[in-house]
Amino acid sequence: MSDDVKTPQSDLDSLVKSNTGCEKTIEMQLSEDGQILRLAMLGEMLASVAHELNTPIGFISANLSNLSKFIDKIFQLLNAYEHYASINSSNSEKIEIDKIKKEINYDYLKARIPEMMVRSMKASDSLKTLIRDVKISSRADSSKAEPSDINEALESAVHIIMSEYKSKVKINKDYDKLPLVECYIGKLNQVFLNILSNSCEAIEGTGEITVRTRHIKETVTIEITDTGSGMSDKVLEKIFLPFFTTKAIGYGTGLGLSISHRIIEQHGGTLSADSKLGQGTKFTIKLPICQKQQI
Repeated sequence: MSDDVKTPQSDLDSLVKSNTGCEKTIEMQLSEDGQILRLAMLGEMLASVAHELNTPIGFISANLSNLSKFIDKIFQLLNAYEHYASINSSNSEKIEIDKIKKEINYDYLKARIPEMMVRSMKASDSLKTLIRDVKISSRADSSKAEPSDINEALESAVHIIMSEYKSKVKINKDYDKLPLVECYIGKLNQVFLNILSNSCEAIEGTGEITVRTRHIKETVTIEITDTGSGMSDKVLEKIFLPFFTTKAIGYGTGLGLSISHRIIEQHGGTLSADSKLGQGTKFTIKLPICQKQQI
């Protein structure tokens, strides 16, 4: 029998292989869709929590600001009392005043309370910024793409990432003046967080990440470059494949970059990576300013 002749068994084997391939493709698609849905639900929950926190944090911030002013006025009054007491009080009264000041550690309180107020107000402002960034990054997408500020979205993603990695990573920012980009900003925030997180995790010890934006004709380019461990050519070829990960079992789904790649493609853009082992990695996102079709 000729080698070119197909038997019923060979046809069946081909069909089984084809079906198996289709099943794997469908399984990967469903897993990606499920992950996107879970992330969307998490985003909505975070946005809701951020909204609920916004009012009390605003209240605390306003009260701290007023309290700081009141304390300044109280110390002004105490300074005046102290001055006139030193001039007009009897020796026994001065001794009594000095005794009370020593008991309450007045000089220490006078120096420390204003410092504590400044630190508390800075912490409150940082929390307000974090809540704002979470609201931006978890923003529920509207039914259509809307003009959005890419630099603002990147800045929010950087703030969120730095809250976890500030002890090991320095982030340099080089933002160009950009036009508003028609997009689903919530989805793009997800991409920025995924890439920044990957870049931070690729850095062993301490290192740097540079976030750069550029406007060229009808395209906005975002570059995220790290000084991490880099990737081999073999790994680089697979990083956007679903379920591919170099992390240990239980430490990653292998869907982050795959979903990011898909989101950028849905926006009519491109997501690519350049890397050399031991020399770091650069992710490049290119987005059209205007969408030619509904995403």
